[in-house]
Amino acid sequence: MSNRGYARPLCAAFALITVCACGGRVALPQEQVSDAETPDDAAYAPDADSPRDATTPPSDAVVRDAARSLDATDGGVDVAMDAGVDVAMDVADVADVGIDAAPPADAADASVARVVFYLEGYLGAFGGVSGADQLCAAAASSAALPGNYKAWISDALSSPANRFSRGGPYILRDGTIIAQDWTELTSGHLRHPINLDATGRLNAGDQYRYVWTNTAIDGTSFGGSDCLDWSSSTGTGTLGDAFSVTAEWTVSPNPAFPACNYGHSLYCFQQ
Repeated sequence: MSNRGYARPLCAAFALITVCACGGRVALPQEQVSDAETPDDAAYAPDADSPRDATTPPSDAVVRDAARSLDATDGGVDVAMDAGVDVAMDVADVADVGIDAAPPADAADASVARVVFYLEGYLGAFGGVSGADQLCAAAASSAALPGNYKAWISDALSSPANRFSRGGPYILRDGTIIAQDWTELTSGHLRHPINLDATGRLNAGDQYRYVWTNTAIDGTSFGGSDCLDWSSSTGTGTLGDAFSVTAEWTVSPNPAFPACNYGHSLYCFQQ
């Protein structure tokens, strides 16, 4: 008797192993499909020399051979199924490792560039720190800059150190980097002056080169004068110099026109 009559279940077992291991479907060549799925007529044809006809029951030996073949085939299917499950679990483990290794969202956000600009023309009475934040937000919106913006300014309680989200790099509207990160921003030395407004226009100088801040180089409150918490046009306020790249960018020792009734600028930082 030919063994080809039992080729189909064995091929199915090996095909299952291949499919599970590769994670997809495998197309067998056409001639292999034809051979595997077409019974060998010669294997089932009655022997010409045999006295029995097509209705004659098979002998006991034939039945035992068929049973052993089916047992072997069943074992092959079990092996294929076990192998497929093991491969699928290994793939799931790899996927799980990939998810666990993904960086947290806040780590990605820390590397997002943040736009910085100056905003000119305000007396020292602009409604406190929150009023300065609103002016920055309005200027950014008018210039079609995305995101949230806050002013680099302090009073006795609030300061950039306790109000800002930190990241970097910090850039001007034209993409020029002024500081790579918060550490460099508060180091006492900038890479470039903050001398462009929200539209990219250069600061013309005069009184607008000076910026209301009352903020120390580390981002905390300087503790100096602040036009009565930035609510009065009398008195004086602490200023920075928008033309400077030293610590004077945030606290200038001898600014011109420190009176609160003069129009100066604000620094605005994207959060």
